[in-house]
Amino acid sequence: MNDSQKMRPAQKQASECTKWLNLNYMWMDRPSYDFGEVPPEIIGILAKGKRGRIFCTYLTAGNPRPKPTVIICHGYPGNEQNFDVAATLRRVGFNVMTFHYSGSWGSDGNFSFANCIEDATTVLDLLLHSQEPGAADRYTTDGNLPNLYVDTDRIAVLGHSMGGMVAYHLLAQRPEIKAAALVSPADFGQMVVLSRSNEQNVKTLRDVLDSGIDWLCGTSGEALLNEAEGFADGNTFIDKLEAVSNRRLAIIAGSKDTITPIDTNVKPLLDKAESTGCTSIDLQVFGTDHMFSDSRCQLCEASARFFVDALG
Repeated sequence: MNDSQKMRPAQKQASECTKWLNLNYMWMDRPSYDFGEVPPEIIGILAKGKRGRIFCTYLTAGNPRPKPTVIICHGYPGNEQNFDVAATLRRVGFNVMTFHYSGSWGSDGNFSFANCIEDATTVLDLLLHSQEPGAADRYTTDGNLPNLYVDTDRIAVLGHSMGGMVAYHLLAQRPEIKAAALVSPADFGQMVVLSRSNEQNVKTLRDVLDSGIDWLCGTSGEALLNEAEGFADGNTFIDKLEAVSNRRLAIIAGSKDTITPIDTNVKPLLDKAESTGCTSIDLQVFGTDHMFSDSRCQLCEASARFFVDALG
């Protein structure tokens, strides 16, 4: 066998990963023989966060091999948790981790945007180190952490709305994240910057924040607005562009989105990317609202196709 015929370990791993991921299963169940002795399951995990328990739900794709894994960050306050997207990604071949931020939906502590980002890094660390000796005690509050079958070289993140901001900052902070998809992303810092010339933008943001307060602990609309204003100084999507430009980023947006409109939350980043020669951002726009209420299948398909292309 000559050198051109040899396959390096990394190349072999990529080939096996590509073979496992299969878009034909977006809308149909995999046959049971694909899984061997390890069928898919849903696992509840109590991650050990800085403020106590972070309630997590982990969807395993089945089969006793390490698999690409996607973290899903829900929006504000979390009524739409995108389990349809999670189920689609699992059928295609990904493990999927969803979680609730501190101070939301039962997770301990107080809610804040900074805490959301920190919680996402905690969840990432759990995935990266889950098979190390003693990981259950270090990364969970109840000492229960089964084999998660994570391919630690292929971890990505998807975030919706505020979760898009969390996902973007996670991508910027952690090189272990290989790709990110932002669905109707909320760039709070950019919204505040633009509000300085258009007060309607900040009113829209304040109305959204006030509407979710009853679902959360330890915060207020005013406190969150003040925190959002802090993102305007060095923490907008534009400010973090250089840190994410070496990895794949998909933005999946709705043309009828009145909560985080494309013009205020996406276009500034795209304009900056174009001016700096960044070509790693893909934009897909669908004729739907902020929640993709009438386009869920399109969202599932767009997400699956992007992650297969980015991680396969």
